[in-house]
Order: sequence, then structure tokens, then C-alpha cells
Amino acid sequence: METKAKFCPKCGAPVSPDDMYCGNCGTKLIKDKDSGTPENKVAASQTEVMAEQHNDNTRKAVRTKMVHQKKSPWFIGAVGLIVVLLVIMVILQMPRWYNGTFTYHARGTVLGSDAKDTETFVVKNKTYTYHRTYSYQNGLGDYKSEHSHDKGTVNVKGKQITFTNKKGDKIRGKFSQNKKVIVINHGSFKKDRQ
Repeated sequence: METKAKFCPKCGAPVSPDDMYCGNCGTKLIKDKDSGTPENKVAASQTEVMAEQHNDNTRKAVRTKMVHQKKSPWFIGAVGLIVVLLVIMVILQMPRWYNGTFTYHARGTVLGSDAKDTETFVVKNKTYTYHRTYSYQNGLGDYKSEHSHDKGTVNVKGKQITFTNKKGDKIRGKFSQNKKVIVINHGSFKKDRQ
């Protein structure tokens, strides 16, 4: 049997009959024993090359998919965290149902003269401002007006509301069924329309 010079089917570099791989490009070579005719040898070599290229492409695709899968949990976690933080920020900025101005009005007579008492709690989120105006006519017939105010924090649990001023003094009240009135010991504070 005559030995002919062989060439790599991929790059065309000369190879010896004993080589299993091309020394130039690394393509796997097929032995001559069972290949049959030269056409079969070329077809077999091309099939082998195509199989190798397919395997390389498959490996690359798997590596690419693995890289993307590794990034996915981090990306999903980061997006989830951002959404949770945005929801918390929105909730903290939302007006609470108990926000508003609650006013108590009383009229009467004190020592035979007209008296008017107006008290107001302005509630905004976790703080309040309290104003009181007491107007009356003194014994000499002069009209007098006294003003006082206070500030502090609000704590609401269910229908119970507690106003705590900066000194630590507390005033406790209870919301009505419709949540538009706060009942405190001396009177009912009605929520103003907004």
C-alpha cells in the first residue's frame, strides 16, 4: 500500500498518517484503515470537523448560559430590594387616616358672663400641635382672651390615641366609630373638613 501525503481537512496543513490531531489547528484526524474510498475519507473528516465545531459551540452556549444564570439571582435580588425600599418610602410618606385638625368648641357662662373655649389638635403623621383660645368677659365688663399651645408626639393603637408633650405629660383619647371624633375626658374633638 502506497503512503500518500495527508493534509488537514480544516486548515490544509500537512499531517503524517500516524497523527491523531493536526499539529497546526488541533483538528482530530481520522485513520485510513476503515475509511474506504478517498471521498469517504474527506466526508468522514468533514463530518468529524462539523461535530467538533458543534461541540465547541455547544460548550460556549452552556458557558454563556451559566454566566447569565449566575448573574440572575443577584439582579433579581437587587431589583427586589429596590422595590421593597420604594414601598417603605411611599408608606412612610402616606398621610395616615388620623391626620387632620380636630376641634372642640364650648360656650357657657362664667360668673354671669359669656365664655367661649376653643381647643384644637392638628395631627400630622406622628406629631401634633395643640392650640387653645379661651375668651370671656371679666367682672368689669372687659373681654379677655387667653392663648396656650403645645407640641408633641402622637401614638395611635387601634382606636386609642395618646398625645405626649415634650415634658412627657400625656392626654389619652379614643376615636369614635367613624373615626371623625376624638373623645377626651372634657369633650369631643370633631375632625374639620379638609
